Amino acid sequence: MSSGWRERAREKSADQVPRTAWTVLEVADSMRVGEQQVRDWIHSGELSAFRAGQTYRVPNSELERFYARQTEKFASGLLDA
Repeated sequence: MSSGWRERAREKSADQVPRTAWTVLEVADSMRVGEQQVRDWIHSGELSAFRAGQTYRVPNSELERFYARQTEKFASGLLDA
């Protein structure tokens, strides 16, 4: 049975809305680490996030900055070895 019109409209509008922030789980999945590691980065200040109710959200701009910084750390570690 096909989904109802409300569900189809919700799916369509979700695809059209640009993503502005990511959940801890989404960040963990994208970086292939555990959720606790992401929370540790947030609590240590390495990764900035804001509270949305009882959960954290990581803004796009912060995630891009964090990826870049992690890539630089990785690259410099390879050069130092």
